[in-house]
Amino acid sequence: MDVIRIDPRERVDPRERAGIRIAARHSKRMLLKDGVWRVPAQTKRNDPYEVSLDPPHCNCPDHLINRKKCKHIWAIELLQKGDPRIAAETHVQPVRPRQAAIPRDWAVYNAAKTNKVLEFEPLLYDLCRLISPALVERLKRQRGRPPVAIEDLVFSAVYKIFLRMPGRDLKSILIKLQKDDYIDMVMHWNTISSYLNNENLTPILKDLIIKSSLPLASVHGHPIAIDSTSFAGSRFTRWNEIKYRGQHEPRLVKLHVACDPWTHVITAALIFGRDADDASQLAELLDITARDRAIREVLADKAYSTVENLEKIVSIGATPFIPFRERRPPKSGRPRRQNPSQIWRMALLSYNFDRDRFLKRYHQRSNAETVFMMLKTNTGDNVRSKNYTAMANEVYLKIICHNIWCTIVSMYELGIVADFFGHQQIAAAE
Repeated sequence: MDVIRIDPRERVDPRERAGIRIAARHSKRMLLKDGVWRVPAQTKRNDPYEVSLDPPHCNCPDHLINRKKCKHIWAIELLQKGDPRIAAETHVQPVRPRQAAIPRDWAVYNAAKTNKVLEFEPLLYDLCRLISPALVERLKRQRGRPPVAIEDLVFSAVYKIFLRMPGRDLKSILIKLQKDDYIDMVMHWNTISSYLNNENLTPILKDLIIKSSLPLASVHGHPIAIDSTSFAGSRFTRWNEIKYRGQHEPRLVKLHVACDPWTHVITAALIFGRDADDASQLAELLDITARDRAIREVLADKAYSTVENLEKIVSIGATPFIPFRERRPPKSGRPRRQNPSQIWRMALLSYNFDRDRFLKRYHQRSNAETVFMMLKTNTGDNVRSKNYTAMANEVYLKIICHNIWCTIVSMYELGIVADFFGHQQIAAAE
């Protein structure tokens, strides 16, 4: 079929060009009823526009305000005339550049997967030896039964999440781990659950998340992606059903993370309630991550697009890659910022006039979705606990399992040495 090519130097009215596109894409949806054409809208408007040709009239804002022939009128006129440019527009297929796929040595990956359990136990044992004594003091009970060994408690809790087993089914596994000298005592399953509901355990788990990411701090440590997801408290209700289908689930925790797009390791994590906003968590996530690694780029979606976040990213020496939101009126009682900062202006210029480079770098943010997929696939997309504190601590345990798994994969694929003690000494010296 012959394709009619239009000379780009031909002067065509922008509304006429838009009308050609509408006629090419929506010709089957343009309906004539009682002498009035119904043309689909190109924006978020649900109702189609009504167009009449004698005289030319359309109820779109462009025609009502400017009193000119709008793109919807052009679309109907060109469609009735059988303009050849409509067929040309229909058969021109845009050429999308092919994404360069990162090759993976499947033999090495399969070796990491098959030796996952064997590598997980010694790494978790070394990580539990790094629990800070100052944080352990807060967890000790003032009265009642003697406290358990925190190293054994954390090891047992993480292993429970790793195997995705109920506490009663885990006891036989813990007996075997005791014989292998990974733990000193086999504790009751109710003891593990009761300690998960202790808010003093949360700082210990958050500290272990940071320490579990240190072996990969020097591997592609330049970009950091920021994003959030949620975990439901019922295994019968999934998060996507709550978000997209309107199902109600009162028990819900929201996880905010900073992660490495290359190694998929989570460098910082914060958990709040279901209504916590995303933008206000970026500064604390960056502060935690910047303690142990140099950050050169920060990738985030439009939910983090604020002047304060851009200034925070630049203040730590990084470049923000955050798309800008559409202009909208300010919230009631809050005046619009009249003079945005120079940082905001420079970021906007880079976004508008260097869009190809921006999108190439911003595309790495999609790896944050890969991190969530790995986290929920390996450890489950729900939590068994019912109280908020226990739910939050259970999600932190999932992240520790995820970071150890990322370390195991990097050990096989990149040949790194996972030495938690060595990295801890370097961090303490700095």
